[in-house]
Amino acid sequence: MSDHCYNFLKGFPACEPPSDAVSALEFTPKTAPFNGLCAASWDQTVRVWEVDANSETTTAKCLQKLSAPLLDVSWNGDGNRIYASDVDGSVYEWNLDTNNVSQKQFHLAGVRACHWLWTPRSPLLMTASWDKTVKFWDIRNPQPVVSFGLPERCFAADVLYPLAVVACADQNIISYSLKNGPFELSREDLTKSSEHQTDGQQVRAIAVFQSNQRPTGYVAVTTKGLMHVRNIPDITENRKNYDLTCHRQYSSDDSSCDIYAVNDVRVHPIHQSIATVGSDKKFNFWKKGERCNIYSSAAMDQTITKCAISGDGQLFAYALGYDWSMGHEHCDHKRKSEIFLYQCLESMRPEVVR
Repeated sequence: MSDHCYNFLKGFPACEPPSDAVSALEFTPKTAPFNGLCAASWDQTVRVWEVDANSETTTAKCLQKLSAPLLDVSWNGDGNRIYASDVDGSVYEWNLDTNNVSQKQFHLAGVRACHWLWTPRSPLLMTASWDKTVKFWDIRNPQPVVSFGLPERCFAADVLYPLAVVACADQNIISYSLKNGPFELSREDLTKSSEHQTDGQQVRAIAVFQSNQRPTGYVAVTTKGLMHVRNIPDITENRKNYDLTCHRQYSSDDSSCDIYAVNDVRVHPIHQSIATVGSDKKFNFWKKGERCNIYSSAAMDQTITKCAISGDGQLFAYALGYDWSMGHEHCDHKRKSEIFLYQCLESMRPEVVR
């Protein structure tokens, strides 16, 4: 089934979205034979669409119902396997060619992040958990290649060879080198390095960025409307770290401010500009290296829970749903989740400020 109903505010929709909030969105890598999007949801499903950017349509390809609410999802390099992690510590491998699903108990608590990654030796699967560990797996073997203890629960993680980053509940962010590793590279304590008050905030999402075509740092976003941009000291020199307030709404006289959670962050693969989505129902595009907003959307009719950018940089996908930031009393069970795709190549170009 396909759907084509372009909305100039929202973009074009993904047909047959999940029945509950989207917990993860991911496009197929550029090495895959088709342009696909998958979504994991609290309704325990993983759904896959084929996306045609030219005709701005989506076609529902397949769906898998799993045994617990899901926290993250990742494609392999060929686009024929999906890895999904759940709240019970399991990671599922879904073979799309055979429609077979295998379940592995990788952790003792919820697996907050799972990322398939290419390395020169062999592909690895990185998993980071609420059980205070991060593990790297050769999926052909039952034991991890290496396991690291974390100071606290993992709240977010990302990887771009040869750099992996994990954000913990205590606001420590740990970087790992995968070259001749993995091994721990550095630690950053946001409570000590931030320009702003960080008490009570949680890191909600994190994304690796590149400089000169190699990963050199990360951007982390939080529940207190903050974006932390950090360069890894052992990798880069003379690049400034900075913090930026975002997804905040100020009164007309600037005497008060409503602060919203930033629910997700992504880095454009070509422009290296930054996309954020939040509880204020907006998405924003930012120029990396400067405190400059490139584009800010109008407010949607629901909060934005997750986002993704296609490997070719053409499309920005985002999910509307309830993120519980306003408590259970504001949850409207009649409202269904939605996923939209937006042509972003030009609007995320750093030279164009709108």
